[in-house]
Amino acid sequence: MAATGDYIISGGSEGKARLNILSAILQDPTRALLEANGLTTGTFFLDAGCGGGNVARMAAAIAGSTGRVTGVVRSVRQEL
Repeated sequence: MAATGDYIISGGSEGKARLNILSAILQDPTRALLEANGLTTGTFFLDAGCGGGNVARMAAAIAGSTGRVTGVVRSVRQEL
């Protein structure tokens, strides 16, 4: 696939709506995965490539007020 400089996944409100739908569908298995890998109250969690932030928000709810969650995303179009 040749690089065109166009990001393959659309962003903006349409992209966020798509991420919200996927997040809703995958909510239960995502929570189970986070908890199975040790995310509990008080945990520090890094979500690198957090997209719409849905998983980061879920992690924050699990980590609670004594935990810390950081979400990082790079959504800049870049020509390769």
